[in-house]
Amino acid sequence: MKKHISLALILAVALTAVFQSCNTTPQPVEARVDTVVVVENPAYAETATYIEAAPGKSVVIANPITYQFNVKNYNPDDDWTAECLAHTNIDALAACVFQAVIKGRLKAYDYYSEQEMSVADIKKMDKERSRKSIGQIQFEEEWFFDEKNLKFYKKVKALTWGYESHPGTKENGFVPSFRVVFPDNDSTK
Repeated sequence: MKKHISLALILAVALTAVFQSCNTTPQPVEARVDTVVVVENPAYAETATYIEAAPGKSVVIANPITYQFNVKNYNPDDDWTAECLAHTNIDALAACVFQAVIKGRLKAYDYYSEQEMSVADIKKMDKERSRKSIGQIQFEEEWFFDEKNLKFYKKVKALTWGYESHPGTKENGFVPSFRVVFPDNDSTK
């Protein structure tokens, strides 16, 4: 009887040791950008870049990501796009950005030549093309995820206006105009 209890005890200890050695719970790993950052969930720490961000540390998800965003619904049967755009005020965005460029607070660059445009060029373009024919915006952004506080941050680095190539029609092609680069106003810090 004692022999069976001893064998059972040895077997239990051995199985516990085996299961504990197979434990796949990741141990904290340090990641480095400019400073060492200790990560609470290091499952991807070796491949992630981190920044210091309020109120915690953030993983850099995209630096940068560039994508186009249609600001008009060209298909009246597309309820999804209508819903997505329902609370979007592109007229206000265009007015604010154009005004900031005209006042010299933001710089505008020709999409094709990448040369800085003058205020006179912007005013001329604004007269030649209606802001109402802006149908697409291309954004260049940085994306960050604050893992500790479960917050997602986006920083717009630049935007490019896409004017409708055939305004007033259902044909939705776009012509890029100028690119606006935003100053470094990182709201994640």
